Amino acid sequence: MFRLAAWLAGATALGAWLATRRGRTPPPEPVAEEGRRCPRCAAQLETKILSQEVAAPTGVEHETARDSCPRCGYSTTRSYSW
Repeated sequence: MFRLAAWLAGATALGAWLATRRGRTPPPEPVAEEGRRCPRCAAQLETKILSQEVAAPTGVEHETARDSCPRCGYSTTRSYSW
């Protein structure tokens, strides 16, 4: 049973790696997305972009944003690299 689970985990990781090598990964979700809702009270979340950086040698872009709910105080931070 353990061997089967290890084999499946390896096959899944290999498949994910091959998909990234072929350029088939979905594009990152935009940070300033309209219509994000609070999971607690369903109010519209307010998004504040905390940082936007581009790594000089590789050109990889990194963006961090915080979503917060004005009604109940819920808050979460999201980060994306592409």
